[in-house]
Amino acid sequence: MKKRLTFALAFALALVMGIAMTGCGSGSGSDSGSDSGSDGGSLAPAAKPSVDLSQLEWNVESGIVDGVRAVVFGFTNNTDYEIVDFDLEFKVKDDVTNEQLEASSELKEKASDMDHDIGEITFSAITHKCVAPGDSVENCVCNLDGTIQYYTDFDSYELFEPDMLTAVVASDGKLYAAYYDFASGKTTMGDETEDAYTWSDSAIAKALPKPDVRYLMITSDDEDYLSAEAYGVSEDTFEAYVAACKENGFDQDVDEYDGNYTAKNADGIEVDVSYISSDDQMYITADKEETE
Repeated sequence: MKKRLTFALAFALALVMGIAMTGCGSGSGSDSGSDSGSDGGSLAPAAKPSVDLSQLEWNVESGIVDGVRAVVFGFTNNTDYEIVDFDLEFKVKDDVTNEQLEASSELKEKASDMDHDIGEITFSAITHKCVAPGDSVENCVCNLDGTIQYYTDFDSYELFEPDMLTAVVASDGKLYAAYYDFASGKTTMGDETEDAYTWSDSAIAKALPKPDVRYLMITSDDEDYLSAEAYGVSEDTFEAYVAACKENGFDQDVDEYDGNYTAKNADGIEVDVSYISSDDQMYITADKEETE
């Protein structure tokens, strides 16, 4: 089954892209918050924020998502930084037996589908919603074994315990990864950092409108293909970007429906814009058709 792409993975991809694009004309949005040095030379390094993820108050319960009873979670951000991604991984408790796990038909079937021992099964509480300091998010669905499958058997939840929490936090126009280990009770700031907003100067990117969003990551960028992910996006912002694409000439071979817009321009570039309302995410891809 298709695995769910987490922001942490997109973050890692963006880091790779950032290295590849260094010196190749990659640009940042005006709201990236980067400050140049007084001599007009290189950018001053941003100070790494000090984040204590133990301050996040999270809960797991039974809820209803899209008309389906599922295991859901929520959290309150009690840190001083906006949380751009939240990924809480659960593992089977050390004293739980396979027999206990197999009492859940859902867990037994999933372990069989994934072709591993049932004692290795996990579930994840993941949301890409941006949560400002003091704000909360709730009724976010949990997923089984790193896939997009909803975890529904709340009765088996007591067999699991939290293992690792990964959060991406925003500070001064930069994104930082933070990790909380439930075994040690410590938060570790990663060495990874990325601009909160990055856009491309490639030819294919110049054919597109520049997204007016706070958080944007380029995940693939070459001469004939571009992909990007935007976070903290409202439905109005998505609709405004679709309208901007139309104004930029992407009005041929149109396929438009709720949360998705696909069209080509006169130069044979196809853009696909999709919106995931549950996570306030917008995906953008552009692909130039090959010419003989």
